[in-house]
Amino acid sequence: MQSRLLYLLLAIALTTFSACGGCDDVDGTNVNPNPNNTTVNNTDLDAQIGDGSQPQDALLDDGKHTGPEDANAADAPPIDPDEVFTPDNGCGNFYQKVCDNRCVNIKLDADNCGECGTVCGDSEVCSGGMCASGCLGNDTTCGRSCVQTASDNAHCGACDRACADGEGCNNGTCVPAAVFQTPAQCRGGGRPIDLEGGDVDRCAGEVAEEKFRWAMCACQQVDLTSGGLYTDAFDSLQGPYVPGILGASVGINSNFKCTAPADIGGSLWVGGPHDLTLRGKVHMDMFAGRHASAGGGVGIDVLQNAKVGATINPGGGGIRVSDTLTVPATTSVGNGVTYGTLVREPVAVPLPCQCAPDEILPIPAYIAASRDKNDNALIGLDPSLLNGATNFRRLDLPCGSYYLNGINLGTDITIVAHGRTALFIDGNVNAARLTMLASPGAELDVFIGGDITAAGLNLGSPAYPAATRFYFGGSRRLVLSDSVDVNGFLYVYPGEIHITKNTEVFGGLFANKFSVSARLTIHYDRRILNAGETCREPDPDPDPDPDGDAGGHPDIGPGPDAGPGPDPDQCIALAGSCTTDGNCCAPLVCDQGKCASTRCRVVNETCVYNGDCCSGICAKPPGSTQGSCIVN
Repeated sequence: MQSRLLYLLLAIALTTFSACGGCDDVDGTNVNPNPNNTTVNNTDLDAQIGDGSQPQDALLDDGKHTGPEDANAADAPPIDPDEVFTPDNGCGNFYQKVCDNRCVNIKLDADNCGECGTVCGDSEVCSGGMCASGCLGNDTTCGRSCVQTASDNAHCGACDRACADGEGCNNGTCVPAAVFQTPAQCRGGGRPIDLEGGDVDRCAGEVAEEKFRWAMCACQQVDLTSGGLYTDAFDSLQGPYVPGILGASVGINSNFKCTAPADIGGSLWVGGPHDLTLRGKVHMDMFAGRHASAGGGVGIDVLQNAKVGATINPGGGGIRVSDTLTVPATTSVGNGVTYGTLVREPVAVPLPCQCAPDEILPIPAYIAASRDKNDNALIGLDPSLLNGATNFRRLDLPCGSYYLNGINLGTDITIVAHGRTALFIDGNVNAARLTMLASPGAELDVFIGGDITAAGLNLGSPAYPAATRFYFGGSRRLVLSDSVDVNGFLYVYPGEIHITKNTEVFGGLFANKFSVSARLTIHYDRRILNAGETCREPDPDPDPDPDGDAGGHPDIGPGPDAGPGPDPDQCIALAGSCTTDGNCCAPLVCDQGKCASTRCRVVNETCVYNGDCCSGICAKPPGSTQGSCIVN
């Protein structure tokens, strides 16, 4: 009710300002995944790490740390507290906050909904960090909570239908589950995941932040002749998905031809000596490395700026640029092309997507390194657990890095992470329906070396897509059809993403190649741009230097691009200081001296978040998800 009172006061202000162990035996050669026969209650992992309802001291359990070869060994010595990673806020990830000395998930907690102390009404739920009368998407209202009854152990298939010990929820049914005791090192969600095996070791959060700056990024040519392409954005930390938010950009390293309807809720970037053909609207900037042509009778509407490297062809529908159109001196701009300002200068558009050989993620190398260096022994996980005959239909993993030598079941399987967790799967995945997600407050990075054969895929949650990232290294197509539910970020290389049915994605897509024969809608989660926050360490040589050297020596680190357009290779990330768009990692822009996903909106323009507005204030009427920017 507190939130409603705030809305009422805001509405009054607006009228004043008119300007404004029990697991079943394993068949075949597999072994008990928990050789100590120590089971945890099905809700322990979620309670201790997922929703953050336990005091932080409770996260240091007295679990055994023995491997499968020493099942009868005594408890391992406790881990040195200095070696236990705890983030600055003391909680597992950015969806959690310390309220009354305990971690709570402000996306789900009805007594701390969106912020500490914001209490939802008795008949309301906390849905995506906002008090609401019901839940979003496929979530079900159980009491004052929104749950996924397809995978929730306490509400499996229906509210209050809890699975017994040794069982877990898989596709709405309680099934035999492999559940492990939570290691003490999982306090605060566990350490950030390190990826080894490439030229340099990388933190998984920083990799995700770098590779998923775009709602859609393609290395090869993209043709969309039916269905259409629609992108918009939201920030899963700020609240649930609301249509029409900007920041969902599309990048193509080759020719892009979209003669089906398109509505790009961000920038459209076709780099290098390649052509752009579009029928529809670009809500931010448009970049074409060579020719730009309007397809169909509606033409192209660019609501901010456009740069074209060669000819510009309005066709029968015209090309309309609201702000500045930049073209070379030799380009003819005739009837059918309108603009706010015309600038003539050479135009070179860098390739937006990281597709060069030294930029592609070494997924096979990451998986190979994980064979010998993983946390399997810490919890007693057999790498062959799901590769062959087994009774298990669900796998619950605490924080850490784990290795499986394949998944070959032919039945439904659910895999759930309960901390900062990485899963490396060597070889192919064969399942009837594959569900992989992170529990609330957890993060999951999955690396698959082979191909996927599954009748259905359920990946991540639409409430927090940035928490789940999937990297597919197989050479075959990953087919997205009506039996696929994508709520996370997908990286597919050297294979392709094949879309055969109308597909709605909460998250983002990166692929070597796209084959699209249906409508593709992407709701980009801008929170992925902060995924590396827990990886951060002070840069000993920041560039540009915030404080100049007293002796006058210049900084010799790699500098950002000095040109007027963003450079995808030499750049500054979100919230870094900038003077031009060229300082920022594409497609970020320089707004008010900081790199941002969009330019801020002025007074009276529509908004969803306070951060949308240059003033920092988005005034929304009671019960509304959208409002208008106002002044202080």
